[in-house]
Amino acid sequence: MYYGFGQWSRWPLRGWECYCDSTIQIPGQPAALSDCNFGCNGNASESCGSSGRLNLLYNGKPGPTLVPRVLNVNGDTWAYQGCFIDSINQRTLVAPLCTAACQSLGGYTYAGMEIRHECWCDNAINPPTQRVSDNNCRTVCSADHTQYCGNTNHIVVYRL
Repeated sequence: MYYGFGQWSRWPLRGWECYCDSTIQIPGQPAALSDCNFGCNGNASESCGSSGRLNLLYNGKPGPTLVPRVLNVNGDTWAYQGCFIDSINQRTLVAPLCTAACQSLGGYTYAGMEIRHECWCDNAINPPTQRVSDNNCRTVCSADHTQYCGNTNHIVVYRL
């Protein structure tokens, strides 16, 4: 029996293990179905992945998206600027809350979200930060599972 895990749209299986996510994360990629040769716990006649492989079930719900524009609680529109590598040695954005908070904390023009729930603010994107593929920022937001909020050392950046 498979359970609909609420907000999650995908849940891969391997043997007796079950993982849930709304996105196939990097470096995940399709493999030959014949590679998934472990029997499922409880019904060995069904395939449930193998070493380094997961069978993927999909409930048909659309996955999260990167929001091109954010209208914050102050009525201001923030435009998506891309996914950037964030360095712990030189933080790209520096204050602790997101778009409305960044504006109210000191009129910041950039807001960024990282690792599902962190919010950073600044007035510039600081070197050595570089823009990378949006695929690197595909961790689902803690508060809203329909949106992406960066990833480890990768920050989703919006500009007022």
